[in-house]
Amino acid sequence: MARTPLLRALRRLAREHGAAERLGIAPAELRIRRTLELSRRDFLRGATGAAAIGALAPTLRFVPAWGLPASRIAIVGAGISGLTERPGLIGGSNS
Repeated sequence: MARTPLLRALRRLAREHGAAERLGIAPAELRIRRTLELSRRDFLRGATGAAAIGALAPTLRFVPAWGLPASRIAIVGAGISGLTERPGLIGGSNS
């Protein structure tokens, strides 16, 4: 069992070269093929995400921003930065 990252990398490199030799291709080509393959884990992750979105889509409610009531803003701990930002938050009025 490889206990250091360097030894794990060397073992992975040796397995990669052995697999490339058995297939009769260059190790670089084998790396390219493996990056292009869709793993089972990636497929299941994507399928689960798509199913979750499909199941939740009817319950999600999309409301345009202009249809919302005006929000109320509270400045807590009104130090100098809060006091200077207050007019900008309320649309420039001094109330």
